[in-house]
Amino acid sequence: MKSNEENHRENIKNKIGSRYLDADISRINFSEENKIKINDFIENPKNFLILLSCVGSGKTYFCASLLDALNKKINDFEVKYCKEKELSSFYSIASMDEKQINFTRSFDVLKNDLIVIDDFGCKIEGCFKEIIIDFIECRYNNCLPTVITTSLSKDQIKEFYGENIFNRLMASENKIISIENAIDLR
Repeated sequence: MKSNEENHRENIKNKIGSRYLDADISRINFSEENKIKINDFIENPKNFLILLSCVGSGKTYFCASLLDALNKKINDFEVKYCKEKELSSFYSIASMDEKQINFTRSFDVLKNDLIVIDDFGCKIEGCFKEIIIDFIECRYNNCLPTVITTSLSKDQIKEFYGENIFNRLMASENKIISIENAIDLR
C-alpha cells in the first residue's frame, strides 16, 4: 500500500507534470502580505484563493507547491486539480435546442474538499461560459475551498464572466493575490 506522500507525488506527476514534483512554496518570492494569505489558506482551507499573474510567471508551479503544502498539513484531503478546459468533463449536455444548451453535472463539484483550477479564463467561448458560472456559483455558495490561477486581470474577469461571477470571486472572504509586473520565468 502506498503512503500518502507516494500517492501525492504520483498525483502531481500525472496531473501537473514531473517538472513540478519538487515544487516548494517557500521557493516562491511572494510579498509578506501574500505569504500571510497563502499560509492562512493552508491552515484553514475555505472559500477561494485566487492568483492573478501573467503568463509564464509560475502559476502552475504555485499550484503544485500549494498542493504539496496542503498534503503535508492535512491527511485525507481530497483534491482535484485540473486546467480550466477540463471543467467541461465535469458536465454533460442534458438537452439542446437552437437557443439554449442545458447541462447536468456528471461530476459532483461539491464532492472534493479542494478543487484547483489552473489557467482560468483560457477557454472563454460559447456554452463553456455557462459551465464556469455553474461551477463558481456551486463552490461559492457552499464555501468550498477552491484555488484559481489566471492570467486575466480583474477587469477581464468582470468583462468575460459578468458582474455576479466577478463579485463572487473577489468577495472579501476570499484571498486574492494579484502580482502585477511579474516576469515570464520560462
